[in-house]
Amino acid sequence: MKSPRFLLAGLLCAGLLNSCVSLETAAPPVATLRSSNLNSSAQLESGRQIYIGKCTKCHSAEPIRDYPLADWIGDIMPEMSEKSKLTPAETASVLAYVQAVLKSPPAPPKG
Repeated sequence: MKSPRFLLAGLLCAGLLNSCVSLETAAPPVATLRSSNLNSSAQLESGRQIYIGKCTKCHSAEPIRDYPLADWIGDIMPEMSEKSKLTPAETASVLAYVQAVLKSPPAPPKG
């Protein structure tokens, strides 16, 4: 018979694996987003790289679609920009990327 610790560890691992979100789901690649005349693909790519590079130094990549644009503009970006010491240009790139993600339909599930 397996020990209770072993079973608990197995359950925790299974739960963590099921709750993990892939990076492509949390922060979709720019190529999968609808193009926008207002933002260049270079700016959107820069925003994605900042999001997955600087933002994930302190926490995992939160799925962008989990929060409405008003939260990103009013709460999330002002606080995170300050904590991450983003320049105004970097903040603008991340916000442009977030807006592009929110305006694009989610990718269909694989499988």
